[in-house]
Amino acid sequence: MDGLLTSLLRSDPEETLRRASRHQLTARVADGLTRAELSATEPVLLLVSGGSDSMALLVAMAALADRASNSVRSSLAVLTVDHGLREESAMEARLVASAAYALGVETCVCERVQVRSDANLLAAARDARYQVAGTTARRLGIRTLVVAHQAEDRAESLLLALERGDGLESLARLRPRRIMHDWGGVTVARPLLGISRAELRAFLTDCHVDWVDDPSNALHARGAMREEPAIALLVERVARGLGNLADEALECIAWRDRRIAEILSQDATSCRRQEFDTLPLSFRCVLIAQMARNAGGEMSRSMIEVAASSDSRAPRRYGCSNGMQLTIDARGVRIVRSEFTAPRDTRP
Repeated sequence: MDGLLTSLLRSDPEETLRRASRHQLTARVADGLTRAELSATEPVLLLVSGGSDSMALLVAMAALADRASNSVRSSLAVLTVDHGLREESAMEARLVASAAYALGVETCVCERVQVRSDANLLAAARDARYQVAGTTARRLGIRTLVVAHQAEDRAESLLLALERGDGLESLARLRPRRIMHDWGGVTVARPLLGISRAELRAFLTDCHVDWVDDPSNALHARGAMREEPAIALLVERVARGLGNLADEALECIAWRDRRIAEILSQDATSCRRQEFDTLPLSFRCVLIAQMARNAGGEMSRSMIEVAASSDSRAPRRYGCSNGMQLTIDARGVRIVRSEFTAPRDTRP
């Protein structure tokens, strides 16, 4: 929105909630919560930036909570993060907090983070944002963080992942629900994945709610996709057709993960070579990566791919972090502690 905003709500908050409660999009958000295995009254932390997607999430969630319990305060908390990358960002965080309080949210946390200027700014800002989100959720005793990724976000993630050569995971990059073990088990929920950005903005307009556009978004790969009309149209079309394919990918990933869990059930860092050879190449890569994590280490993607594709029965060793190494021979595949610095085998 153009001009200097003093409030994101252009109507009385009660009127905003009434409009949102009657709106068809709020019912679709409720469906999204069901897909993410959440109820409208479960305590959640909303990550709200002030952009159209997250403001629509805030308004719809507030309406659902108000309708379910006549009190938004009991179920919603809001986190807004000031990345300090623009002069306006502190003011925008205050606008978000003001709107959240007006809609009945009792707990609204504003955090300012430091973003490394020597890194990819988009990735660094995302990492800083999610780090403080996980910390805030745990401090508040909340197990679920709700974010505003929507249909085009998922389509953009797919296209960018395909460009990088990612595998099956690229079809389910943004899932309705995902447990983040690195955050102490905090769950990330995404109830807007079936809704487009245009629909979210129309919803806000109908509810008399403004939002803030961040001009720096256009400087990144996703922003560039949105600025080019032909690519933006492609993203919109991919978003419309991605739902069923993403659901099937999630089912395949779940089946793959169950199979790997079965293989590693007896020993989390090794498996028999016979079992290893029966797996598709992509499954082998995931298995090796999981074994390395179970051993407290990690391997580079390129090294994993080399190891997984080798058909040799002769012993091979591959470098791994934290003093570990991957050993593959005729009997098995295992992560062991290295007694010496093994040469990094890159032969196919």
